Amino acid sequence: MTRLIIIFITIVLITGCTTKPQVEINYYVNSNQANMGNQRLDDIKREFAIADWTLQVQGQTLVISNNSQSHTITMPSDAQHIHSAHLSFDQRYLAFDIERMHGINVIVVDLVSGEYINISEDLGFLYNYWNYLGGYGLAWAPNKNVLVFIGVRGGDLPAAAVRMYYPGSQERPQLKTASREHTNLYGVKWDESGERIYFLVDTMEVGDDPYLLLRTEIEEIDGEYFPGDISRIGSLQADEFDLWFE
Repeated sequence: MTRLIIIFITIVLITGCTTKPQVEINYYVNSNQANMGNQRLDDIKREFAIADWTLQVQGQTLVISNNSQSHTITMPSDAQHIHSAHLSFDQRYLAFDIERMHGINVIVVDLVSGEYINISEDLGFLYNYWNYLGGYGLAWAPNKNVLVFIGVRGGDLPAAAVRMYYPGSQERPQLKTASREHTNLYGVKWDESGERIYFLVDTMEVGDDPYLLLRTEIEEIDGEYFPGDISRIGSLQADEFDLWFE
């Protein structure tokens, strides 16, 4: 069930105008997700429930099962933790993020066929950014099977960006970049219409509002999904930043 969270963000106009109108944002909250609390893969096995699926950590594997199906996912050999798991809106796909020795990987499982893909390795981004907060590093759209997640470009100065993955895409590459690159990127959310994503970064400025909220429009063209215009919504103070993750 979709739950709406309404947050008011103060717009900071580029012109420097002191007028500060309010923007109402209806964020989509996926009720079919679980924060797995950095579940260590070498812990005694534990179970987590999402909708009618049970997720059970068994050593270096994750068993996903319900009354009629069971899928076993083999983790990379250096996998250490599972952070969170998220069902798509139609419950066909499950995405989860795992911590490895050098960063985060995102794995997407087709719960109909049991096939899965490590999109971090197989589609071009070997490791993903691990400084996002809680389960806010990835999110399914509320009305289509489009996943956004925070990925990182490697190198001496790694930079994080929002990436977009559409399992049914015939486009190549299947991964698209939905933001500019940022030194710190803390989380990503959809709005409840499924037409926009919002994400938090540092302003890189000294002042009372150290965080910046940005938005990317998501466009549909001939059955494919593409990132569109990126805009600055406003700046956030530390207490507003904390509220964004509640």
